[in-house]
Order: sequence, then C-alpha cells, then structure tokens
Amino acid sequence: MHMVKFTPLVVAAIIATTAAADAQSHTAIAPGASYRKWEPIKEIGIQWRKRVWREVDMTEATNAFFNAPAMGNALIDVLMTGAKDKSIQVYSSIGDRFTTTLAYDQLVAQLKDKTLLAGVDGKQCANMNYMPSAVHKYIIKEDWLFLREEKKMVVRIVGIAPVGKVVGPDGAIADQPLFWCYYPDSREFLSRYAVAVAGQETTWEAVFGTRTFKSTIVKAGDTRVREEIGPGMYQWQKQ
Repeated sequence: MHMVKFTPLVVAAIIATTAAADAQSHTAIAPGASYRKWEPIKEIGIQWRKRVWREVDMTEATNAFFNAPAMGNALIDVLMTGAKDKSIQVYSSIGDRFTTTLAYDQLVAQLKDKTLLAGVDGKQCANMNYMPSAVHKYIIKEDWLFLREEKKMVVRIVGIAPVGKVVGPDGAIADQPLFWCYYPDSREFLSRYAVAVAGQETTWEAVFGTRTFKSTIVKAGDTRVREEIGPGMYQWQKQ
C-alpha cells in the first residue's frame, strides 16, 4: 500500500481547490416541495419503539450518487459546507449520542489527523480525508415508532455519519465514523441541495425521506413496549 503524506503547501492547495469547487458546484436551491416539518409525536401516543442502525454502502451501484452525483453535490461536501457556514451542527464520532459538538475548525483538524483509504481502488492514502472518495459508507441511526391511535409505524431518522477506512498507527484498517449530524436539525438545510438520482432531480432531504437508497440493518436495539402503571403513568418495558 502506497502511503501519501501531503506537505503543508500541498494541503493548502487542496483546501483552496476544494473551496473553489464549492463556490462553483455546490450551489444551494430553494427548499423543495418535498420538505415539510415533521408532525410532533407525543410520547404517550407511542405503543412500542425500537432503535435501529443501518449502513448505506457506496460500493452498491444504487448508492453511487451519494459520492458522484451529476450535480456535484456529494453528500459529504454538503455536510462539510453546512458545518463551515454553521447551518448544521456536527458532533464527535466518539459514540452516537450527540453529546460533544465540534466547530468547523475542530472538525477539519480531526480529519487531517487521520489517514484514510481513498480513491477508486481504495488504496490511495491521504490525510485530506473528507474528500468524497474517502467516504465509502454512511451510518443512519433511526427510531421505529408504532403509534397507538393511528395503528401505524413511523420511522424517524435520528442521525447520519459518514464512514471512512481509517489506517491506524500499526497499519490496521478499520471502518470509523468521521462525525455525526443530528438529522432533525439538518433536514431543512439538506432540502436546499439538489442531487440527481436515476436522472431525476431531487434534494438530499427527499432522498432520506423517501428512502431512495439501498441499505442494510447492522444493529437493532430492544423493542420497548409502553406499559401503563397507573392513571396517566407508564413505563417502557423490554419485549
């Protein structure tokens, strides 16, 4: 495996090139008709709930648009733009509970400290690892909620994390989330960015809202059922 280490001048040039590309390609659009604020769901109206984690693998042809859309708005670039202009808040990749916020400068510094596999062949190494080719998966954290009165299940995405292949100090390679975005607070921002899927223009918010991608469930929590314990009182029990 060929290891590439960039000098400060090369890193600066890459950042400048990326900024120029942002100005030209990653143009925002007005929020599309697909964007609607979520209807609030009251805790008391949920009969059972389950937390699920799924992977979106970019090596699947169906998901190729995540990193190489015709319109130039690769999802990682959109998220980095949002973090830079403070339209969205990003969180540390240590855990997925959205407890440690990251400013854009902190995020860039952390990414530069990592060495990731990138490129089409997955063998190029670079420490400018938030380029699209270094992200090969996304993790989606979501809640499945079955509503008691409506007798239907609602799925609400909680968070999204880009994943890269990180090369450790010992040369070991492991998939690692690069950072997390809290999805409910990012929906409106994602609705501003267009993306082409199967030749049709849509927005990133619509992609997630309509599940226009192929994914695999990799982890699921316990199903928790609401149990009445008194007038107006309840608790969640594992099923």
